[in-house]
Amino acid sequence: MHHVQSMPVCGEVTHKGPCQQSVLYPGKKCPQHTVAIKVVVSSKVPPMIDLPLCFDCHAAEASKDLLATQDMPVCDASTMIVCAKCTHQYHPVCVHLTTPRQIITAESYPWSCPDCKVCSVCQQVGDESTLMICDGCDRGWHTGCCVPEISSVPEGAWLCKLCAECHSCNDHQHSDPSHYSDAIAPPTDTYSKVAYLATYCRPCHGHFDQHRFCPVCLKTFTEGDGNEEEDGEMVACDVCDHWIHTKCDETLTPNKYQSLCDDEEAKYACPLCANRIQALQPIAEAATKALKGLSGPQSHCVGLLGGRIKIRGVLAYQKSKVGVPQIKGAGVAEMSSL
Repeated sequence: MHHVQSMPVCGEVTHKGPCQQSVLYPGKKCPQHTVAIKVVVSSKVPPMIDLPLCFDCHAAEASKDLLATQDMPVCDASTMIVCAKCTHQYHPVCVHLTTPRQIITAESYPWSCPDCKVCSVCQQVGDESTLMICDGCDRGWHTGCCVPEISSVPEGAWLCKLCAECHSCNDHQHSDPSHYSDAIAPPTDTYSKVAYLATYCRPCHGHFDQHRFCPVCLKTFTEGDGNEEEDGEMVACDVCDHWIHTKCDETLTPNKYQSLCDDEEAKYACPLCANRIQALQPIAEAATKALKGLSGPQSHCVGLLGGRIKIRGVLAYQKSKVGVPQIKGAGVAEMSSL
């Protein structure tokens, strides 16, 4: 039995009572109630809408010139991210959040704007000359609060230990982003933006590009025979033809696995093809759509795939479905040194 902790809800008072849509942390409002939109209706003048303005550029939509620098459609021009401390709203591109990973990761925890940014460990601004900003999650870290301590602020891009880790093999030997690659899903008929899936080291990203990955957990596997010890036992789905780790599907018990090995006529459908997706309660409409692949993934986990793997949603990728893994550090702004 899986014990699931209840998620906080919006709580905004409406004519139907408090809003019950789930949110990431207490005090946060759901997207419907984050910004109050006032509409003035008149028989003589068209409706006037009081749109939210970015605290940086003071516009409702981000600059087309800034958006034009992005290679892919990451978010809408009107998309805003809210500081958990001062509650000011910003276009992601106005605070240098320009990649799918940066935007969805910043939405996954109580994000702080540049004016409110502090060290994630000591929760102080301290010596700003030693405060590093991670290029993956946008959290702040003092050089002296890291373990081991970092002697000086690195030149160029830098990843904290939350972000500098391969999703598949857990390699975390490098803080230079060039040692890792983000796997993203291209736009589809149901979702018009690119979506962040996971981050891999170079060898594992090569396996991912060659479609050598379990679609349930998105961990990769090596090519050829004799890899059972490294990759674990796997079974091929007779519907999507992907290989699935037995540890990713609660129905693949040792007896079931052995019977599939012994009987060549036996059929197996993976959790994605058999739609064995359990929603984590309570669940909002956006989360329901994410689990059905009708919208982009959520910033936090909303479902359990195969009874074992926590996911942020389901996406179509390369003509089949994949589960979108949880983001490391989701929901956490304060943490011990890493």
